[in-house]
Amino acid sequence: MNQLGLFYRPISFSPHLSTVRAKTFAILLSVALVGACSSPTGGPNQGDPNQTDASTNATDATASTDAAVGEALELIGRGQLNIAGDVAADSARNLVAVAGFSSGKLTLFDVSDPTSPAQLSSTDVGFNADVQFIGTILYVNHERLNRGIDIYDTSDPSNPTLLRSIDQNLGGGIGLNECHNTWPQPGRGLLYCASTASGEVMILSIGDNNVGSPEAPVYLTSLRSPDGGIGVHDMYARGNRLYVAFLDGGLAIYDITTAKNPQLLGNQNYARSFTHNIWPSSDDKYLFTTDENLGGHLKIWDIQDPNNIQLVTEYKQNDNAIIHNIEIVEDRAYISWYTEGLTVLDVSDPTAPTVIAKNDYVAGPDATPENPMGGFRGAWGVEPAPPYIYVSDLESGLVVFKLNR
Repeated sequence: MNQLGLFYRPISFSPHLSTVRAKTFAILLSVALVGACSSPTGGPNQGDPNQTDASTNATDATASTDAAVGEALELIGRGQLNIAGDVAADSARNLVAVAGFSSGKLTLFDVSDPTSPAQLSSTDVGFNADVQFIGTILYVNHERLNRGIDIYDTSDPSNPTLLRSIDQNLGGGIGLNECHNTWPQPGRGLLYCASTASGEVMILSIGDNNVGSPEAPVYLTSLRSPDGGIGVHDMYARGNRLYVAFLDGGLAIYDITTAKNPQLLGNQNYARSFTHNIWPSSDDKYLFTTDENLGGHLKIWDIQDPNNIQLVTEYKQNDNAIIHNIEIVEDRAYISWYTEGLTVLDVSDPTAPTVIAKNDYVAGPDATPENPMGGFRGAWGVEPAPPYIYVSDLESGLVVFKLNR
């Protein structure tokens, strides 16, 4: 899923930026850097009685680095690329898609032999950050003016075919042209877009109530942060619930029984929030979030009462590492952690996560207070397909791991 945050993208240098987006980037970058360099009692949200300081309200589960943990996660293959963005897998076809980010390439790999990924195609599609499969349909996000989501048919992965481009005209020009992340929910016939242009989650129909299709989405409605935040980055939907990471607005949970009229169930913001990625436990009782800033790490929330969301624990690698994305399959959490590489946690007890495996394959140091941008390199996207795990690396492309426990 998921999806480099607003920190790393070279958007401030683009001559084509909209005013809204440029302002959003400047404010969010300021918030994140202030939070990264502030004391535990400081930060932009200090003094708000409705926000909690995660550092004082939960157990800190420090990372383990024993030899067995390192040996459990084996790097077995690579698909070399100059630069990679997000990664998505279609396990049924042994197919992996890697976004090219600023390289402008969409690359498809055959991973029938995971030790030797075979490049099937490399399509020049322009700047692209996120990729998501629904069967043979592949959604590619562009996050640039006049570019939103491109929809490709990958029935022949050696020659992906563009079916349709969705731009700002879908939804009345309210930001779909800068969609950073998407989340497809085929069981409900819905598609979600996190728009950095408008700070909204766009909800699209790809077959809900016989409206739209995977090849031709139809706009339904939009959601803004209930906490007044200006950003949005990611979301996850399952059943009738939608979970949203609103960056400076924290997290929110919605009832989407009626997709065109979502109902807020609860939300939670906290000191120095930069809620970047979000994923529920398999039983929907807990919620996992990542903060993509210096020292940013994993937070785990009890959401059994959405009106009273409680932080139960935090997990960190070290104070200078920057977490990126988390995905959960059954009772295991798979995390891409930039310069710390890949980490796998046992979250069968979400209140006490334990390390199953870790592979810090990324050479070089983490971020430092003097160089906070130095930590935005290495492992970006993560896509588990146990026992294999696919990671997109900003500097080297596709990296394939095998979990040996």
